[in-house]
Amino acid sequence: METELGSLRLVAAGPERDLYRDLLLLADESPEQVASYMNEGDLFVVEDKAGTADGLVLVLYDGDREAELKSVAVRPEQQGQGVAKRMLASVLARLRERGVRRVLVASTASGSSSGRSTTPSCPATGFGSRSPAAISRGSPAA
Repeated sequence: METELGSLRLVAAGPERDLYRDLLLLADESPEQVASYMNEGDLFVVEDKAGTADGLVLVLYDGDREAELKSVAVRPEQQGQGVAKRMLASVLARLRERGVRRVLVASTASGSSSGRSTTPSCPATGFGSRSPAAISRGSPAA
């Protein structure tokens, strides 16, 4: 699947995922926490034409029809350019094809020493405060 910046690819669990630890740490400031889940679920990475990772989404599954976006991160120099929006649209399309019908986003605010739980709000992708997104009929979220 192509985005304007490059391709979205699935990275298998294993040593190759170590290459993306720096991006995972943008979404979760705890190296211990990242190490505990980085080889679970599906890791989708958006790469530019030179093969540089611009962003990633780590998806964990709860059964066949529900998923959690555990980590969503975009390299700082690529932020504000729509990378996350396009990346999430592509990942949600893949999840829809897989039969997932409900996607949850719950994260800890990176950079916050309080560890408060927050839910990112991104109306353009269907995620809002305190509400999961249901995936249906060709739209990322309904």
